Amino acid sequence: QQTGTVYRPVGSPFTPLLREISVPGFKGANSIWGATGRDDEGHIWFGVSGSGKDPAHLVEFDPELDRFVDHGDAVSALRSAGIYREGEEQIKIHSKIIQMDDGWLYFASMDETGENSKSGQLPRWGSHFWRYKPSADHWQHLFAAPEGLIAVNGVGRFVYALGYWGHVLYQYDTHTGEARQIRVGSEGGHISRNLISDSNGHAYVPKVRYINLKPQSDDKETASLERMLIVMLVEFDQDLNKLQSTPMIH
Repeated sequence: QQTGTVYRPVGSPFTPLLREISVPGFKGANSIWGATGRDDEGHIWFGVSGSGKDPAHLVEFDPELDRFVDHGDAVSALRSAGIYREGEEQIKIHSKIIQMDDGWLYFASMDETGENSKSGQLPRWGSHFWRYKPSADHWQHLFAAPEGLIAVNGVGRFVYALGYWGHVLYQYDTHTGEARQIRVGSEGGHISRNLISDSNGHAYVPKVRYINLKPQSDDKETASLERMLIVMLVEFDQDLNKLQSTPMIH
């Protein structure tokens, strides 16, 4: 049952479990596109995407103090790093914000200008891969990518990012600082907003594939049966070797 913005389980009216939090805005603030994470202090981190040409911000919430801290925006971070290009836009932080074993928070910012899924046109300004250490209050730039880096995940040493179009998988080694990539492939402009990783340093990328079936007749009602969608989870090891593709039935 709901009382205002506090949600309580039925039968336990005096123990709130869930409450709605009003996020402070900024000029051009749009939405949180799944860009969430938490650190080992229990603080919640999220990326608030901008609109128009307004850049995305990195925001922290301390649940004990009930306090928000805005840690700046992606364009200002590019300027601080000395790599800003005149007119560059980074309106979204779409990826999860992942804390790795080194204590840094890893995430990606991205642009959407001019992108086109049908033609495969990449966003004009591409993406940037960042890390942020809460104690240092500083965005550190790791690498730029021409694709839109929409998903980030990682465990232990290796953190992964997935970019569109074509599902390009990036791996960043937190021990050596080396970044590598491999093209997984994607059909029909499909993108995934999530990928999976495990403690072995493996990454699992969702992928769709279309199979053309032999038409059974000229009946328009069976035309949709001429093409079948296959959904798979593609596994890569820490050396980016493809291990297997597992069909995801249903």
